[in-house]
Amino acid sequence: MNLPSNLFNNYTPPQVFLCQPNKTIIGELQVYDFTADFKFNTYSEVSFTISKTYIDIIDGKQRQNPYYYLVDSLRVIYIRGIGHFVIQDVKENLSESNTKSVTAF
Repeated sequence: MNLPSNLFNNYTPPQVFLCQPNKTIIGELQVYDFTADFKFNTYSEVSFTISKTYIDIIDGKQRQNPYYYLVDSLRVIYIRGIGHFVIQDVKENLSESNTKSVTAF
């Protein structure tokens, strides 16, 4: 499975949505450091990092991530065009920047 790319074959991050365990979409996450390991005969794995704050691309202002506190184990991640993943591990880094590292299968 190939991750999305643009006209120049540069990697473009996929749309990542946070969902309830019943797969109802809560909202879109602004993620970075996205990596994926897709497998045919076992569980695929995705990992990414989300930040407590982000820069709005429309007005350039710093905003609070409304879904930061909702990202927790056993919630579901939906990646558009790829599928659903269950969050297994969330590590919160409170030192210099408030971020969460997420691993889902």
